[in-house]
Amino acid sequence: MRGEPEPRAKSAVRKLSGRQLAAAAMVGGLSLAAGAAGRADWRWMLVGTIPAVLLAALLLKRKEYAAQNLRTPYGRVVQTFLMMGTLPLMAVTLSNAAERINRSPAPGAHWIVSLLLILPLLWIGNQERAAFFRAAEIFWLLVSVTVCVILLAGVFQVHGSYLLQPGEDSWKSALWGFSIPGVSVFLLPQLSRTEPLTEENGTGVRWLTGLGSLSALVCGLTAGILSMPVCLELERPLFTAVGILGKSARLEGLLSVLWLVPDLTLLGMLSAAWPGRYGRGLGLILAYFLGCSGVFQGFPGWYLSGIVFLLLILSLGLFQRAHLWWTSDKAV
Repeated sequence: MRGEPEPRAKSAVRKLSGRQLAAAAMVGGLSLAAGAAGRADWRWMLVGTIPAVLLAALLLKRKEYAAQNLRTPYGRVVQTFLMMGTLPLMAVTLSNAAERINRSPAPGAHWIVSLLLILPLLWIGNQERAAFFRAAEIFWLLVSVTVCVILLAGVFQVHGSYLLQPGEDSWKSALWGFSIPGVSVFLLPQLSRTEPLTEENGTGVRWLTGLGSLSALVCGLTAGILSMPVCLELERPLFTAVGILGKSARLEGLLSVLWLVPDLTLLGMLSAAWPGRYGRGLGLILAYFLGCSGVFQGFPGWYLSGIVFLLLILSLGLFQRAHLWWTSDKAV
C-alpha cells in the first residue's frame, strides 16, 4: 500500500557502534587480566599499556582506510594472520575457564565442560554479529559492578610493602600490559561494519586506556593482598585473594563463575575475526579441540601476549604496503 514504509531486507547488515566494540574489548580484556594478576608487575604493566593505546589510537584514526585495505588480496594476508592468532588465545582461554569451574575428577569431564561453554557461543555465532556486540554492552554493566566491588572491598586489605615487591621480569610484565589493550587488534575485521562516527575514535582510546589501567589495578590489588612470593606459588591468585576478602571459599567460587562472562566475551570477540557464520563456528570448534588436547597447556602468558604484539605491528605495517600494491596494480 502507498505511504507504508518498505520492509527492510533481511540481508541488510546492521552497523556496529564504536561503543559496542569498545565494550567487547573491555570485557574480553579483563579475561586476560585475571591471568596476569599475581604474575605481572603492575608498574611495568602501566608502562606497557602506553604504546598499545597509542597504536590503537592510530588504528582508530585510520579505521576507514584499514577496513578498505582488508578487502585487497594483501589485506587478506593480514586477516589470515589474525584468524590464526586467535586459535592459541581461544584455546588457552577456554581451557583455563573449564579447569577453573570443573571440580570433577571423572575422565572426560574437561571435554564436557568445555563443550558446554562454547555451545552458547556457537548459537550466538549463527546470528548477526551485532547480536553479540549488543550483548557485550550488557556484559560490561555486570562486570564493571563486580570489579568495583572487588576493588572497594580489597583496597583496605592491601599492604603497602607488598605493592613494591617485583613480579615477573619487567619486559614480560610490560608485554602483559601491551597485550591486554592490544587484543583489540582482533576487532580489525569489524571496522568495515562500524558506523562512520569519527567522534567515537576518542571514545575507543579512552576505553582501552581504562582497560589497561584497570588491569594494572587488579594486578596491584592481588599482589597487595597476598604478596608476590605467595602469588607465584598459587594457580589462580586473583580468585584466592577474593576468597580471602570474603573469608570464605564460596566467594572465590562465585567469582570463578562470574568471570566466565569476560572469558566468553573474549572467545566471542576472537571468533568474530573469522569471516562468515560458519567461519566463526569453525574457529570455536578448532579452539575447542586444541584446548582440550592440551597443545598449549603450560605456555607462559607473555608468549601468547607476544602473538598479539606481533599481529598488531604486522597489521599496521601491511596496510601501507597493501594500499601501494593494490593501487599500482590497478594503474597497470
